[in-house]
This record gives sequence, C-alpha cells and structure tokens, in this order.
Amino acid sequence: MVFIKNPENLKAEFDIVGSISYDVSQEKIGIKFDLRVRCNGDSQRRSFGIAADRNEVQQIKEIFEQNKKAVAEKLEEIKEKIKPLLDLSETVEVSLDEIADQLLEVAKEGFETKIKKRELEEIARRTKRKTQMEI
Repeated sequence: MVFIKNPENLKAEFDIVGSISYDVSQEKIGIKFDLRVRCNGDSQRRSFGIAADRNEVQQIKEIFEQNKKAVAEKLEEIKEKIKPLLDLSETVEVSLDEIADQLLEVAKEGFETKIKKRELEEIARRTKRKTQMEI
C-alpha cells in the first residue's frame, strides 16, 4: 500500500527486457516483457515472456507499441479515479499490487492469445508425433 497526495507521482514503465533469446535450429525467439509501477519510492514489478517465430518480429513490435500506449491510458484512468478522492482527504491509500495487476492485464493483451495458440499447436505436434511412433 502506498499513500498518494498527488496522482501524478504514480508512474508506470512497460518495456522489453534487455536480452532476447534466439533458437537458431527452430527459428524461435524468446522475448521477456517487464512492467514496473512506482509511486513515492515504492514499486511493484510484473513480467511475462513469449515465444514466437522469428518472422513475427514486426507483429510483436506493433502489439508492444499498442500495449505500451494502452498501459499509459489505463494508468491515466486510475489517476482520474484517485483525484476526486483527494477532495475528501489529503492522502489516498492505494495498493500498488492491484494497480500493477490491472496494468499487466492490459500489457498482455494480444500476446496471450498468441501464447495459448502456440501452446495448443505444440501439444498437437507432440500428440501427432507420439501417435506416429506408436504405430
């Protein structure tokens, strides 16, 4: 929990973590995303990763840029909800955990479907290989 006197002190950063992995044999890349929410010296971090084909880099970049804007918009919505409460009290207590969780949901949009689809495709491939081996 953090006490806010000025909602503008509430900040969020959504970035790609510095290292990106590349599996040459499978043409796969691994990308890790990091979300950090800060206010008055306190902070919360959330992260998630995706695996994608190398030829999907442009699509990933576009989704990332859209989500970065969406995270900023969601944060502004949260700030707007806090402002009227400051008319009742000098400080408002909020949970950075809850804010980080809400922003993470926005940051993951567009990537979750891709991750689930890829997981299902991999399960289907493994099942097909196993069935072929048993025959």
